[in-house]
This record gives sequence, structure tokens and C-alpha cells, in this order.
Amino acid sequence: STQSTGGGSSSLSGSALLPGGGGGKKTSSAPAADPYLVSGGAGGGAKKAAEQRRRGTSGMKLGGKAGGKQDSFLEHLRDEGDMEEAEYAAALAPAPAAASAPESAAAALPQVKQEAVHVAVEERVSAALNNDGGVQSLDVTGELRLTVRDAAFDRLRIVTRGKDDGAPLQFKTHPNVDKAAFAADGVVQAKNAARGFPVGTALGVVKWRLSSKDDSLLPLAVSCWPSPGADNTIVNCEYELLDTARELRQVVVRIPLPGGAVPVVGDVDGAHSFDHKAELLLWQLDVVDADSASGTLEFTLPFVIDSAALFPIAISFASTSTFAQIAVDSMHVLDSDDAPVKFSEQRTLLVDRYTVEQ
Repeated sequence: STQSTGGGSSSLSGSALLPGGGGGKKTSSAPAADPYLVSGGAGGGAKKAAEQRRRGTSGMKLGGKAGGKQDSFLEHLRDEGDMEEAEYAAALAPAPAAASAPESAAAALPQVKQEAVHVAVEERVSAALNNDGGVQSLDVTGELRLTVRDAAFDRLRIVTRGKDDGAPLQFKTHPNVDKAAFAADGVVQAKNAARGFPVGTALGVVKWRLSSKDDSLLPLAVSCWPSPGADNTIVNCEYELLDTARELRQVVVRIPLPGGAVPVVGDVDGAHSFDHKAELLLWQLDVVDADSASGTLEFTLPFVIDSAALFPIAISFASTSTFAQIAVDSMHVLDSDDAPVKFSEQRTLLVDRYTVEQ
């Protein structure tokens, strides 16, 4: 949320980081590019290679790691003149870096209008979940950053609330912050009041971390269950919002597809698309909240696979609901009888790495 506080009143602009509009389930399919093209070109070699991959032929082991026989097959097409050099290079190009996912999710969220004093509460979560339930690891790092843009407000006394609420976090203050005042009363102020806070620079005044294997702290769970048939595999996936008080935005579930096989998608809550270069099925949900707390995706692959080939599944999302409940209650200039200082506050939770393992 975004909070601007002045005098004895406060105004909430609501879900500062979140676009307006409710939740609910949506069913749609993203516009599909030609799934049989290995590269952006329309050369016969590219189509031939992609058709071989779709059928699960070409001598490569489906469900295995990329490279090896697949690379040899592409080399053969190139050497025989059935694939141009540019097509060959594009077919072997690496998938887009996963590190772009958090930035992409954050970019979809609107920024708040910042006051002369701005507070940002930012967290990153990393988690490894088991497909059949439970959590291998859950790590959260967070920071309360203060930006002062007016020298008249550099000597602040900031009163926070909620630091002891919610998840069991370990807090640490900046060396120039009064550690005793924060530990006792949740007050953030400079250890040397004469120096104050830097002007024009964002300063992390309080940091925290969480390391746990308590699955009750997880915001979201995803599972996928393949059912092999005689000559195909039906895969059923499900997501569940484990904490319905949270609202997650820009949720993307990335499911590996062995050999770049083109899936036939049946029922789906949300939208889907196929990244043929990265060999991923993308399950996309604009909003996951109490009104859309669970959903399913079903797709079929045209051959029998080893279930291990569908893992790990990577998930990204953004939210204004952080693990830490700490928030700024009020702030004043030290040794002053002036009215409370007006400030803005922004909260962000992003994913560093959130995976489902078999």
C-alpha cells in the first residue's frame, strides 16, 4: 500500500503497486507463433528439424538434457544444406535468462508518487518446493530503505510498527542507526543525531532475513502430475494460494518441455503460451487472490515421457504483501514541535528463485 501522512491524518491510495481491477479466473490462449519453426526464419531445414522434434524422432532421447544427439541432428541438417547457418545458430541459442523474471514482474506494477521522504519496504524470496507437498527451503531477505530529498528532514525520528508480527524474522540495523531504540521501541533514528540521514540517497536503515522449512509460510504452491498413455502423456497441473490474505500479480509458471515438444493445451485457468526456443510452456495468471485461490492447467504431449523431464518448474510473481509486517507509523524531525512529516511508502515482494522439484 501507499501511505502519505501529514499532520494528524493519513490517506491511503490503496494497492500502490497493484493495477486496479479484481481477480477471478480468466481463460485465454496467447497468440501462437508457428510452433514448428526452430528459428524465426521459414527455411525448410528449420521446419524439418522442428517437425522431427514435435514427433519425438531424430534419434534424440526425449526427456533427456539438451545437446548431444539433438545437436548432432541439427549439425547433420546444416551439413546437408537443409538448414542455413543462421537457422542453426538460432536453434542452439540459449533460453532467456531467468534473472529477467523479477524485473519483468516489477515493471508491470505502477510506482507510487514519492514525497520528500520516501520509505520502500522490499523483499526477495527464494524457495524450493516438493511436487508432492512440503518445502525443501524457504529464504527471505528484506530491507527498509529511506530516501530523504529535503535537508530539512534529514534528522528524523521514525516510529515503526509490526516488526514483531508475522513470520519470525531476524532484524539488523544499519551501523549508523540507533540499534537500542529500534530493538526496544521500533524507532529508527540516527545514532549521531547531529549528523542525520544522507540527503538524496536511498539508505537501507533496517534489514531482515528469514530461513525456514515451514510450508505454512509459503505464499503459493504448484504441482504437476503426468499420466503416461500408450503413445502420449497427459499432464495435469494445479496452483494453490496458500495464504489467501495475499494477492499475487503477474504469476508465471514455467514448465520445461522435453525436446521442445509442442503441447496441446486443454482446460486452463488463465493464459498460456509456448516458448519454443527456451522449450517452456508458460502458464500465466494476471491475478491470484482469494477469489482465484486455485486453478488448473491440462496439456498433452504426443509421446510418453519420463516425468522427471518436467522439472524443475520455475515460478515468478510480484506482490505488495511482504513477509515482514513492519511499516512506518509516523515520523518527526528531532527536537522539533512541528507537525508529523509527510511521507510515502511502497511495499514490494519479488521472486529470486521459486521452484518445484520432483
